[in-house]
Amino acid sequence: MLFSDRFTPEREAELPENAYLPFGIGQRACIGRQFSIAEAHLALGMLLQRFQFIDYENYELQIRRGLTIKPKNFRMKVIPREGREAAVLHSAGSTTHTEEREVKHQQATAAVPPNGKKLMVLYGSNLGTSENLAREISADASRSGFEVDMAPLDERVGDLDLDAALVIVTSSYNGQPPDNAVDFCKWLHDLDPDALDGLEYAVFGCGDRNWSSTFQAIPRLINAELAEHGAEQFTELGAGDASDDFDGQFRKWYAGMWPDLYRAVGLDPDSIQKTSGRLELQIGKPLRQRFFATLEAKPATLVSSEELQGRSRDGTPDRSTRLIQLELPEGETYETGDHLAVLPYNTPESLSRALTYFEASPETIVSLHADGPSETSLPLDQPHTLGTLLNYYSELQRPATRAQIAILSSYAQAPRDRRRLESMVGDDETSQAAYREFILNQRRSVIDLLEENPSCRPPDEILLDLLGELKPRFYSIASSPLVHPTRAALMVSVLETPSLSGHGTYRGTCSTFLSRLPIGQKVHVSVRSPGMPFRPPADFSKPMIMIATGAGLAPFRGFLQERAADAQHAAIAESMLFFGCRNSGADFLIGDDLERYDADGVVDLVMAYSNEPGFRRKYVQDRLRDKQDKVWELMEKGANVYVCGHAGRVAPAARRVFEDIYAHKTGASKTEAESWLQGLRDSDRYLEDIWAGS
Repeated sequence: MLFSDRFTPEREAELPENAYLPFGIGQRACIGRQFSIAEAHLALGMLLQRFQFIDYENYELQIRRGLTIKPKNFRMKVIPREGREAAVLHSAGSTTHTEEREVKHQQATAAVPPNGKKLMVLYGSNLGTSENLAREISADASRSGFEVDMAPLDERVGDLDLDAALVIVTSSYNGQPPDNAVDFCKWLHDLDPDALDGLEYAVFGCGDRNWSSTFQAIPRLINAELAEHGAEQFTELGAGDASDDFDGQFRKWYAGMWPDLYRAVGLDPDSIQKTSGRLELQIGKPLRQRFFATLEAKPATLVSSEELQGRSRDGTPDRSTRLIQLELPEGETYETGDHLAVLPYNTPESLSRALTYFEASPETIVSLHADGPSETSLPLDQPHTLGTLLNYYSELQRPATRAQIAILSSYAQAPRDRRRLESMVGDDETSQAAYREFILNQRRSVIDLLEENPSCRPPDEILLDLLGELKPRFYSIASSPLVHPTRAALMVSVLETPSLSGHGTYRGTCSTFLSRLPIGQKVHVSVRSPGMPFRPPADFSKPMIMIATGAGLAPFRGFLQERAADAQHAAIAESMLFFGCRNSGADFLIGDDLERYDADGVVDLVMAYSNEPGFRRKYVQDRLRDKQDKVWELMEKGANVYVCGHAGRVAPAARRVFEDIYAHKTGASKTEAESWLQGLRDSDRYLEDIWAGS
């Protein structure tokens, strides 16, 4: 066989991937490498000798990495050097050809021409929901020709562009603004009456009706203040409820917002143009390398992981709740009552399911490029393996949104699959009910829908864009820095249950990730304030009444650690902890610690068992009624009340009991009792750190 025959295309295709390296490495490196470098120098010198290269864009170096390192978007003008025209006359047409090719590329990637209109998209967000919606609005507006300015509300205090339209997306936290909207709300309130004349605006509010008394408080406030100071509302105030069909509520408002916006800025609503997929996928060669850095998270170290769940009556654990200790990154601190945002990886099971629907292998290098303006936190213009993008960056298990389903339906080849998907994206009552029943109630994800509609096979780049970005999960810190200033504990209920959609077993993304981490493993975290004073009183003499169910006990472990530390050098007030679980064998989490705190006088522990052998079933609200005399005594001493648990169960039940206790003790009416409790909430004496969802 001739040497050259070994490198025919057919022969090369049969070789292992890394069998051939053009120059080789180490002692076997090709001696011709230096000759090649010399030839490159010579070619460069000849070019510089004959041509003048002009940096007409004042280019700043950006790196694009592939098989080699290359400058990204690097363009220059080339003209013959003075006195060398004769030598290059025959190639004079090449510049025109290059410029023409460049123009064609720009036309291919631009969405629509600029329309000359400006749009401000401002958001108030602690947990990311409002910010994500603002990113979507900004991206759609940019691709529709608007000049877009997106920022947190506080960054535009005193700096609203009255020549631009304004869209605000914000949430409320117990009736208070998000952390990045506090200054904006104060500034807006103090403006002159006509300070915002000529400003066209719209507001969408994110909230949860479980917080009924303060639902949409800040969106309504901002909406009213803007109008009061002369701005004109161009579309109705939108409201999304996280405990209901939030996506449907937003999509309905969003669909009407766009034509209203066009009319407000003097554009024809019929000229609204929609764009296709935002991402372009470039395929390269496999590479195994781990990337993970996003949302300003820093790596903490897993120190310990302890199972807290006891055994059920048959002797086997039917649930898992783990106490996880993390050594925080250097310089990171926290306060008792803070939250920890954790950036998880997807489970191997969900990753395996997702990879089934991609043409590329998990080890294929891909690079995401935005087709036009994009507001995504996915890693753009960087080489990653497909497995890396799916595992570390993509959301694989959240219920599919209507927008996702609508795009999936366009790729369904079988009429039956297309009809099934389209039946859930309409605005009529039948479609709304179908979406609630089939998607929300059974938590069907994009991957679930692909499994159930086999003719639907979107291209890799469309599917990757559809999945969206993996979001951090938030946990109450279950420790106090007074015990260990650099170590934070989490109480994590590990979710593993038959899937509501019928697709095997559902495993919680973050809880499974944390439960499987080996000791010493790094996990990316960020300390976050809860957005309300959910902390033990700084005054040791002020009593506390704490109410928790299940892993809602987490923040109170930190509260009690702090009070126990305080008790070593000062007299502390009497406090009560009402803790609800199934029984003392399976769910009495950190029972030894709680009993020790009770014996030491740190807290009066009151247990509520819903399934304790030999005892009548009771819940925390029942035990509150049993102990109402003691509860009322502490309330008259100025106690703070803290509730941590499910927003739809323990929270409303506890509120009703406190209203009943007040009415019973004072003879007040139901309305007066409700006003009393609302007064406690307004003065931060009745605080809830509760969560919605199943």
